[in-house]
Amino acid sequence: MLAALIFERFDLLSGIGGRLWPSLGGRFEHYLLFASIFLPDAIRQLNWRKSLLLSSIALGTWMAAAGEWDKLVPIPWPMAYLSWPAITVGVCHWAANPPRRASFLIWLVALTVAVACVLPAIEIPVRCMSWIVWLPMPGRRRWDIDPAYQLYWLLLAMVTWLAIPLASRLAAARGGAARWAALVGISGCIAWFIAYFAVIQYRLAARSLVTGKPFDRSYAAAILQGKDGSQVDQLLWNTVESADWSTPIEGAPFWDYRRDCIEGLFRRNPAATAKHLAAMLRQKPSSPLAAYSAAILAKEHRYEAAPELMRYSLMFNGREATSALESMRIPQAAIGILQEESVWVIITSRGPWPIQIDAKFQRRLADLLGKDVGTKRADWQKFYAEAVGNLPTPLSRDQAREVDRVVAAMNSYWLIRGQRRSQSAPPPNLDISGTGALEREIQKYKAAASTHPATTARSS
Repeated sequence: MLAALIFERFDLLSGIGGRLWPSLGGRFEHYLLFASIFLPDAIRQLNWRKSLLLSSIALGTWMAAAGEWDKLVPIPWPMAYLSWPAITVGVCHWAANPPRRASFLIWLVALTVAVACVLPAIEIPVRCMSWIVWLPMPGRRRWDIDPAYQLYWLLLAMVTWLAIPLASRLAAARGGAARWAALVGISGCIAWFIAYFAVIQYRLAARSLVTGKPFDRSYAAAILQGKDGSQVDQLLWNTVESADWSTPIEGAPFWDYRRDCIEGLFRRNPAATAKHLAAMLRQKPSSPLAAYSAAILAKEHRYEAAPELMRYSLMFNGREATSALESMRIPQAAIGILQEESVWVIITSRGPWPIQIDAKFQRRLADLLGKDVGTKRADWQKFYAEAVGNLPTPLSRDQAREVDRVVAAMNSYWLIRGQRRSQSAPPPNLDISGTGALEREIQKYKAAASTHPATTARSS
């Protein structure tokens, strides 16, 4: 099992796995973990037929786990949490080793069920604490190790193969003391499993969402999504409203609890969540809030949030906001598409700035504006300026005017930002509430930038 964990963590067989099964790719190493549980007895006996058979069963178990079979096959709660490989290994061992006594099978199933219950009820809460160990590697690279994950597989292999000989001894035992002790232990494992997944985890998650301990907030938000009730909804909203939205997405962890809370609320009540998010974005604009809310606002057609989405669409990384405006068929999204195309060119182009825009952006612009004017960026900008006022829009007249004001203000900001040494001026607060306040911030930035000698000389 240690060898399998090393192969998996360092992707030592990713090339082989990618060739044998391209759709699973690097996950091929994960199969070695399942094989490590199934094969010890066959390897000890040096029985290649049994090894081949058990390897096939391990492959089937791994494929079922990789395909998330619990989502396809309805099974009663909370059996989806069980460590099913332990039970499967026990039954396979009984079937592959005659004589197949019924008493041995009964004790084997009982003990492996206990193993299947107790391990996830220990491993999952530890994993929710997000304990990560960073190992230094040659050069500047570091590898992250999840101790809970590693210990889970080691314990699963060890405890499963301790349960198998113990079941054989209990089946052959004549006295009742050992059997009663085993039954008490098995009952305790099952009771802890039910108590944790039915009650304890939700209480710990609710506490962690507020304090950040003992669980990581992202895990806490994911756990609470499985529990209904107005108290949970209120807790998620309190977390969203009190979160630090000044932290950009680039600086946030991969699992961002702010996004997890929003997605959980949307699944529970889409219309109310979109309405609340639109009000939040209007009152306290921020780039992460716009990015995490954009798709939800578009699905529920919250047009009142269009000015804020337009603002963040015209920032350096506003793909989510641009896509939301585009899906709502708001013509001003064309400027966001052109901005996204410019960012894409900056990231991907190694040569001189191309005159023609990429075909995929051209198709998006033509679909949104109703006409294809070619591949030149200047032609699209000219056509947009001439046609935007006459194109159909779902926005009200006041909303469309406000969106146009945002476009003008943000275009002014980028023109100033592009001037030489304009960065010496204090940057504007682009997260300020209200379009009028945004315009004033950019005007102050323009005035400050124009006083710099280098900027003045360049402008003149």
